[in-house]
Amino acid sequence: NYRNNIPIMLLPFPELTLGGTVVTSSPGLARHWKWRCNEALKGAGERVWPTPDILPLHAWLERLWEQSLLAGGAAGQRNLLSSRQVRFIAEDQLPDTSLHAIPGGRGSTVRRIVQGWQLCREWGIATRELDIAAVSADEHLFADWAQRYESHVRSQGWVDSWSMQRLVREDLVSGAIRLPGPVRFIGFDTVTPQLRQMADVLERLDRFAGWGCIDDSNPSGNTRRLACVDSADERWQIASWVTRMRDQNPRALIGIALPNLAQQAEDLRRTLLDTLTPGWRFDVEGASAVSAIGTERLADTGLVHTALIALRLPAGRLDYRDFGQLLRSPYLRGADSEAGARAALDIRCREQKFQEIDLRALFAADVARGTSAVPQMMDIIRTGLALDRQQSKEPGDWIGTFEPYLRSIGWGQGRVPGPDERKTIDTWQSLLEQFATLNAFVGKIGFNHAVGLLAALAQEQPVWDSAGATAVQILSVADADSYRFDGLWCAGLTSEAWPPSPRSNPLVPMILQRDRGIPDANPAAYRQVAADRLDRLLGSAPVVFASWAGQSDGTLLAPSPALESLPDAENKSKPINHNYAGASGESILETLHSDPAPPVGNPAAIRGGSRVLSLQSNCPARAFFEIRLGAKPLRVPPFGIDAAWRGNIMHDALETLYQQLETSGGPQQSGESEISAAITVAADAALDKHVPRGHPLSNALRHNEYERLLRLLGDVIDSDRQRPPFSIVGLEAQHTAQIGPLKLNLRIDRVDELEPGKRLIIDYKTGKAFSIAKWRGERPAEPQLPLYAVTGDGNAAAIALMKIDDKVTLTGIGAGDIGIKGIIPPDTFGGDDWGEVVAEWGYWFEQLVAEFIAGDIRIDALNEPDAHGEFAMLTRVHSSSAERSGT
Repeated sequence: NYRNNIPIMLLPFPELTLGGTVVTSSPGLARHWKWRCNEALKGAGERVWPTPDILPLHAWLERLWEQSLLAGGAAGQRNLLSSRQVRFIAEDQLPDTSLHAIPGGRGSTVRRIVQGWQLCREWGIATRELDIAAVSADEHLFADWAQRYESHVRSQGWVDSWSMQRLVREDLVSGAIRLPGPVRFIGFDTVTPQLRQMADVLERLDRFAGWGCIDDSNPSGNTRRLACVDSADERWQIASWVTRMRDQNPRALIGIALPNLAQQAEDLRRTLLDTLTPGWRFDVEGASAVSAIGTERLADTGLVHTALIALRLPAGRLDYRDFGQLLRSPYLRGADSEAGARAALDIRCREQKFQEIDLRALFAADVARGTSAVPQMMDIIRTGLALDRQQSKEPGDWIGTFEPYLRSIGWGQGRVPGPDERKTIDTWQSLLEQFATLNAFVGKIGFNHAVGLLAALAQEQPVWDSAGATAVQILSVADADSYRFDGLWCAGLTSEAWPPSPRSNPLVPMILQRDRGIPDANPAAYRQVAADRLDRLLGSAPVVFASWAGQSDGTLLAPSPALESLPDAENKSKPINHNYAGASGESILETLHSDPAPPVGNPAAIRGGSRVLSLQSNCPARAFFEIRLGAKPLRVPPFGIDAAWRGNIMHDALETLYQQLETSGGPQQSGESEISAAITVAADAALDKHVPRGHPLSNALRHNEYERLLRLLGDVIDSDRQRPPFSIVGLEAQHTAQIGPLKLNLRIDRVDELEPGKRLIIDYKTGKAFSIAKWRGERPAEPQLPLYAVTGDGNAAAIALMKIDDKVTLTGIGAGDIGIKGIIPPDTFGGDDWGEVVAEWGYWFEQLVAEFIAGDIRIDALNEPDAHGEFAMLTRVHSSSAERSGT
């Protein structure tokens, strides 16, 4: 069209524009080339050739089958099975005997079996050959399965897409199927015999346009390689390059290919979005600037994940994590109005120490209270518990139960869905339609079976995001084959990642795989296929970079041998900080002045005990977040009895034990029978208090912990009886410690009077990590007992930890030799006398309090328990050191 000065040869497939068809190896590749053709035709005026028909192989074959069905051809006489229907037939024909070569359970076995069958059809391996060539037990089992499957499908008048291609070729030759124009195959890096036979038939009918696409991209020698420090540096190098590409051309097609898409895509996507559209977390349009092709599964999307959890409500029990996600989901009725109350309910449920939430008990307790804080959530639970799930139905009939139930609890209602959510809803509806087609293959099933089956299908279903073609495309090296970009970056090309390890099918005899030339079974052929694929990829854009990380977690990495011949790139990019420049170049970098945390305005309002100083000593930022901002980690209910739970049991048991012995003169004056009775009472009381009778493991936990308690309580008494005479003058004693303007409330486990005016202060510890070494230095990490020594009544002659684990030991520091094993004198600890040690503690406690009051918010990134975990979002310890202030 010369009127607009656009030559018609700009079309990617000029020979196919009059009724021709492009058959691709994947849906993503079909979408890519459709967009490129439309872009080539845009603005070309009124007289243009139509865009070629572009669709993936399975869709093209299904179209040919439909034509054969209408024409009465050989293929149309069989009912075409979907991939999911094939899987259920495959599982139905699978014997109960497991295949030893396949780890991961029956589902993994079925996937491998279907893959093996597909391999046999594509490479011309006949069923009768499988049994002849079988050597291992698994190969014989697969051969038996193949015979049963083939016979069953034939008897039912069915055909799968791989077996159908022979019938389609017959219909093409007979004229039952007529093609409107030539056909070109693109994106097939390995041409199987089955695909070659199809091409031969098309060529005889003068309907074959060739393999691959026109090579019009990367001139020879225009690829550069780049060594990066680590994976984080590699991501920032890519982000810097993408920003420059976007500045030059906002509509440039940019691709990033990764050999390990599942492990690398999400981190790279976040880095790119943070660079291109910093507000993407709050902007739907911004989040579509980067597309990670095929990485998300339908079951993992927020909408469908909520639906699948809600469908498990009728069972009456939910894992605490799933229940917490349901409470916090924005996709259910009342999510906004009850957000705070639902979050509080989640916290209360976690504190009950139950891994599973009994929904009926929860609902009954809420009704008993009279007034509910979460009435709409309780109505959702009531609706789920009332759902009739006793009957057995076919999958299609269960949809009539699922959909009304989800509507009744407000699933997906009450908010305007974004583009990605609309895409998710469409995919979900399509999945339900496919679920209904399983009636003949599954039969009548129960409610739980139906929900599990639907969840499994959703986990297998990929979700294509709604990002446009001009979004930065993150895809695997295999998927990127035959794409055409304006700029391409191949990342992660280490010697470990590329070429990838071959994965031959363990069920098809290796001798048959090698005989047919299947690349995964032939090392030389496999290496050649990998080399050819990378060569095509590096030639798919005018600008190409290939990079690798030099190290990962301290392990040095080498580049792939395939990059040895490439010239090095000039690394001129500067480090990117979090003031990201926008892709359009319109963002303005602003220098922010120091904005320190404000000092404590009212020290009297600070609540807490020695933990305030413990956090300040270990990680000042954690002290700020937890004490001043009130941030708390979500409690994780233990499966059994964890360390914190066991510690509470032991503390209460010891308190009860010494209270019982008080009437008989304490541990040193009491008789054996009195001690034995007191231990039994203490153990029973502690377990009654801390191990709920409704816990599913209550009997086992109580039995195991009871025996352990009896033994350890006895060891504690034995330890006491071996000491010089003493009396217990305080149990769980309260004390207020004043350090500077800060008042801290302490609770002392036990106070022993050694002789008039001299006391030993004891703190029980039930873990192995505690040591008096944490009392040393400028920042004492465990300040509770030293804090009492500084601020007590002055009668503390020693402080000690009673460590109760596999055995009972007493360790501490005192004023000289006080005759107790494990209590060291001050000169051994690091001071000339007791007064000097106490004064040293007092000085450092005053420094810690001054830091806390002043608003110190430094981060100790090396202190993993305090700076990592749930607090990592605040401390940002996983960011590079250059991006953190105050480290």
